[in-house]
Amino acid sequence: MAMSEGIKKFYRVMREIFVDKFSCISCDEELFEQDGSGLCDACKKQLIPIESLRCAKCGRAIANESEYCTTCMNNLRHFDYARECYVYDGLASKLVHGLKFGGKRYYSYYMAMPMIDKYLDEDMACDIAIPAPMHKAVRRQRKFNHAALLAQEFADRLRLDYTDEAIVKLINNKEQAKLGARERENNAVGVYGAGKAAALLKGKRVLIIDDVLTTGSTASAIAQAVYKCGASKVTVLAYAATSYKLKSEVGNNEDEMV
Repeated sequence: MAMSEGIKKFYRVMREIFVDKFSCISCDEELFEQDGSGLCDACKKQLIPIESLRCAKCGRAIANESEYCTTCMNNLRHFDYARECYVYDGLASKLVHGLKFGGKRYYSYYMAMPMIDKYLDEDMACDIAIPAPMHKAVRRQRKFNHAALLAQEFADRLRLDYTDEAIVKLINNKEQAKLGARERENNAVGVYGAGKAAALLKGKRVLIIDDVLTTGSTASAIAQAVYKCGASKVTVLAYAATSYKLKSEVGNNEDEMV
């Protein structure tokens, strides 16, 4: 009989605590030390950190020393700024998909660690963390909100206030991943609104947690709803972000994230 993901996670944690060895969550290589990443040295080298060459607003990696990417220069972004740990490619993409679609909920335990490091390194001081909301219909289908798993792990370790009921997704819009850059902007308008715990955001520095930032249109729409609830500051933190590419690189009639 196949072992459930919950049982696998239990045994993985028990091995870490009592045996001081565990397996890489990507390649299953047995490890005898752990740093919270859940990855062996070879797999860690496959991750591409987002460092100095990035947009000051959305945080995505760019190939030059410009302060802002063209998307952020041409579109209003309601969040103060966003930061991400890795480029959404290769192993980072594999881990996100495993968490989001593969039922590997325990990935959130390990993916939250670099997000905490990024938060502390960037001095992203906040009062309360919230996840990117998921529409109730999608939540019923997938059984859980992956962004909420990340946000809960993140908030628990830093002992931050947390709620997933302050902002809700009102409209089950088209999947952003299937749309072009201009379509994403329109698709996110009016999608998010105040939930029953919205009062918790008044006067607070709010951190929105998500798995991937693409163009920033979704994060901006969520941030707009957060500001309408009276927040004093809104920042965004994601595990990964797709790299910004110019239209000359993607053969399209508009700059977009691919």
